[in-house]
Amino acid sequence: MLRPIGFDTNLVKQNLLEPIDKYLTAEDRLDFLPYALNEGKVNGNYYMWPWNNSNNGMGSTMLLNPKIFAERKVALPKAPYRNWTLEQWLAAAQKLTFDRNGDGKTDVYAITLAAQDTENMLGWLNRFGGQLVNDQGTAFVINSKEGVAALQFMVDLIHKYKVAPDGASGLGVYDTIDNLHQGRAAMGYGGIYEIGRIDRYVKEGKLKDPINVLVAPFPNDPKTGPVAYQTSGGFVVFKQKDPYKQKMAMELARFITNKENDKLLEDLLYFSARKSVNKGFDFKGIAAYTDVRPQVTVYLNAIKSGKPYYGPSSIDVQPAMKYFTAAMQAALSKQKTPKQALDDFVAQATPLVFKK
Repeated sequence: MLRPIGFDTNLVKQNLLEPIDKYLTAEDRLDFLPYALNEGKVNGNYYMWPWNNSNNGMGSTMLLNPKIFAERKVALPKAPYRNWTLEQWLAAAQKLTFDRNGDGKTDVYAITLAAQDTENMLGWLNRFGGQLVNDQGTAFVINSKEGVAALQFMVDLIHKYKVAPDGASGLGVYDTIDNLHQGRAAMGYGGIYEIGRIDRYVKEGKLKDPINVLVAPFPNDPKTGPVAYQTSGGFVVFKQKDPYKQKMAMELARFITNKENDKLLEDLLYFSARKSVNKGFDFKGIAAYTDVRPQVTVYLNAIKSGKPYYGPSSIDVQPAMKYFTAAMQAALSKQKTPKQALDDFVAQATPLVFKK
């Protein structure tokens, strides 16, 4: 038995995995989130017991600092969905970027863009309907007009609207986290896990003052609608010659992913692939200064619009992602136009992944 990082369909093609269909109960099929169960579906059979649903929220949702919103008299998007359009978000972002001490320099930016922060870069690139890989998993398509428009929007956030700090080419995800924590940005990224990080940093003395953050989805283009990062994981069972060993391995996987044990994901600040289990999560063990339950509702609503940013699980794009980072760096620093950067990425990445 194995808990893979992502589901590898090659294991099925090589006839290495046991299908789990006959072990799934009718209740299981109704309780597991459809996309989590389908993550391990190949040729009509299921090969993975779903376990966790989503990640730490990067690429899925934003974190808002309501104190800064109140300071700038900017209305928060309304729960329980907090959906906002790109136009509404940009209007808010311009008000949330300001010089607090009057020295002529910007002290607080609305958001941080970081070229080395892959999930959130992909989150922005999906705003107008762009995607890294086509639905068939046969080609990179991020250099589409939608992808180019999204990257141009990101460039404009820094250089035209000036609501994000310059120097994005050298920044990574922890820089975005730190800017939010230190009050240098009104918005950051992440979900419930990141609320837990704030709580942990306060307890460890790394962060002086707790931030009562609110979860909100990325802004959306009304034509495209909301989009979030969809990811899930689970357990697979390898082929067994001994029927008894096969049964015991399946029973172990079933045990680990049953309702009672899935509740333990709350301690990891992750969500379950089971709908019934998520309903009971309130994350009371973290952030006593934050009412987490409403944020759970917003987050679960956001990831209902999830999609796999890296394409179908049948392909491995990781060998090419260093070129993706290089493309983000070139565009955000204006060394290349968004189209040039994305065209170059596709040209470099395609032979590595698709052998073309």
